Amino acid sequence: MNDLFLQILEIRSNLSLLPTEVIAFVIALLAGMSGSFINMAVWRVPRKESIVFPRSHCPVCNHVLGLSDLIPVLSYIFLRGKCQYCKTPYGPRYMYIELILVSIALILYFSLGLSIYSLSIFVIISISTFLIGIKNSKKLDQNIISLSENTKGFTFLEVMMTMVIVGVIIIPFGNLFISSYGRVIKNKNYLIAYNLAEEKMEELLLVDFSKLKSDFELYAHTAENKDSIFADEHNGIYQKMKEDEAFFEKNFSDIYTKKIQLPVTIMKYFKKRYKFYFERSYELYPKGYENFKRTVKITPVYIEHNKKFRKEYLQKLDKEITNLLKMTVTVWIKTKSFERKIVLSRYRKR
Repeated sequence: MNDLFLQILEIRSNLSLLPTEVIAFVIALLAGMSGSFINMAVWRVPRKESIVFPRSHCPVCNHVLGLSDLIPVLSYIFLRGKCQYCKTPYGPRYMYIELILVSIALILYFSLGLSIYSLSIFVIISISTFLIGIKNSKKLDQNIISLSENTKGFTFLEVMMTMVIVGVIIIPFGNLFISSYGRVIKNKNYLIAYNLAEEKMEELLLVDFSKLKSDFELYAHTAENKDSIFADEHNGIYQKMKEDEAFFEKNFSDIYTKKIQLPVTIMKYFKKRYKFYFERSYELYPKGYENFKRTVKITPVYIEHNKKFRKEYLQKLDKEITNLLKMTVTVWIKTKSFERKIVLSRYRKR
C-alpha cells in the first residue's frame, strides 16, 4: 500500500512538470471517457445487462459501433446525433453527460489543481449523474426504446477493452513520457543553476580581493548599520535577516525578476549596494528564473591548518593578513515537484 501511495505521488509530481495545456487535455479526455462509461451504464444497468459484454452496437439496426462512433462529445456533433448506419436519432443526453463531466473536471483542475479534493468531488458528481440517469433513463431514451426490438446496450466500447487499453498502453507509455519530460526539465534546471553559480563566480573574480564579502556582510550585517539594505526594518523577517546569518542565508537571494522582487524600498537599497560592490548596475533576470535562489559566502582559509595549501603559501603567510579566501556560491532550485541545490567553491589568493 505504501509503495502504491509513493507511486501515485511520483506520478502526480511528474504530471506537475507538464505544460498546463497538456494536463488539461488529458483530464478532458479521461473525463469524457468517464461520461461515455456512465452513458453505457445508464442504458444497461436498468435492463440488468452486463456492462462488459456484448460489444457496443445500435439497438435498432444491431450494427457494431466503431471507433468513430465512440469519441466522447465529438461523435455526437459529427454524426448529428444519429446512428451513421440506420440514421436513428438518439437523445442528446449522451453528449450532455460527457460535456458536463469534461467541463466540471476542467473547472476543478483550474481551481483546485491535481488534488485528492478535486478527484473526490469529481467522483461524487459522477456517481450522482449515474443515479439521476438511472432514474430518468426511460424518459431520456424513449425514442430509442420505441424503435428497438431488443434491449441490448447502446454507446461506448465494452468497459473491459477500455480498461485493457488504458492499463496496458496509455498508463505505462504515458508515465514513461511524463517521467522523461520531467527529467528533461530537471536537467534544464540543473544546467541553469550551474550557469548561475559560474556567473556569480566570474563576478566575484572582478571584485578587489580586500573587498570580498559574503552576501550577509554586504547586504545585511554591514559595518555601518545605515548601509544595510534592511536598515529601515525594525520587525518581521527583514529585521531578523540583518541579525541572524543562518536565517539570512536561508531566505535571501540575489536573483530577481519582474515577478519576484524585494519590497520597493529594500529593492532600491539592494541595487545601490550591488552597484557599489560590483561597480555596475543590477539587471533583473528574465521570466523563468523565479524557481532559483542564490547566495554567496566568503570564508578565510587558515593555511597553517590546511595541508592542501600549507607547502605553497606557508612561507608567504603574514598572520596579520588573510592571503587566501574560499568563495562559495550556492544556488537552490525550488519547484513544485523537487528541491535541489548546487554548491560551487573556489579559492582566491591575494
